[in-house]
Amino acid sequence: MFRVDTLLIRRVKLFSSLTDAEIAEIINAPENGVEEYEMKANIFNEEEPGEHMYIVLEGVVGIYVGGEYSDKHGKRDTCITTIREGEYFGETAALTEKATKRTATARADAPSKVFKIHKKYVLNAAKYAKEVTGRYPPDEVRDTVLKLPLFKGLSRDEIHNIRDWALVVSHKAGVFIYKPGTPADGMYVILSGRVELLNLDENGNPVVTANEGPGEYFGEMAMLPKGRGKHNHFARTTADCRLIKIPRNIFTNLLNRDATLVDNITMVQNLRELKMKKPRSGSSDSLKSK
Repeated sequence: MFRVDTLLIRRVKLFSSLTDAEIAEIINAPENGVEEYEMKANIFNEEEPGEHMYIVLEGVVGIYVGGEYSDKHGKRDTCITTIREGEYFGETAALTEKATKRTATARADAPSKVFKIHKKYVLNAAKYAKEVTGRYPPDEVRDTVLKLPLFKGLSRDEIHNIRDWALVVSHKAGVFIYKPGTPADGMYVILSGRVELLNLDENGNPVVTANEGPGEYFGEMAMLPKGRGKHNHFARTTADCRLIKIPRNIFTNLLNRDATLVDNITMVQNLRELKMKKPRSGSSDSLKSK
């Protein structure tokens, strides 16, 4: 029987504030435990409910998103990250009390052992870390959002419950996130990858107006008070991407609380235009055919 080391659990920042007794409770809880997977076996599937997070004890785990293209072997998935011994995955769905579906598939890329932790222990650890340290435990979604001045008006409840309303979505390279005329139901913050924003010139040729990377955001202009509620440009991934989607109602609430946000967002848009003084043109077929 594989014995889970207390120090291994403590290395995960989410659990670092817990006592040895509290970590022992997690290790010995009947809802948690060690699971073994053969190579290429799925640990969880995209779209299934997420009730656990996992720590890799042995082996290698790949995180995959569904492919939109096929070859002679059929439909293919894209690996967006690899998780190794001592690292963890699946925490996104476990950090919200709401029932949340997985946005990717986790698969053993080698014979693997993982320690499965039920979400109630994950949520308790997050709450405990906040009470003890006065800080929220590390979380890539919350930490990325809070670095942006745009979101300084979030309330404490909104920050604490960010996993209930900020959705992480994944796209492979070359995918259109939206096109002109698409209803603007949210804005996006880039966790990883790159996204280019494009318009068509008077001849119908695509012109890149911005090229955004991690920590930058886009898609907000259509939701401003003078916006039409629909996007007026193309947003296309130029690399495999993980994005945080901020729903329209959260964005609108922030605008209502802070009258200066509209001016700040307009300034960011002007900076984008200055940054791309010499925009690149591409083939119009590259837009029209996708």
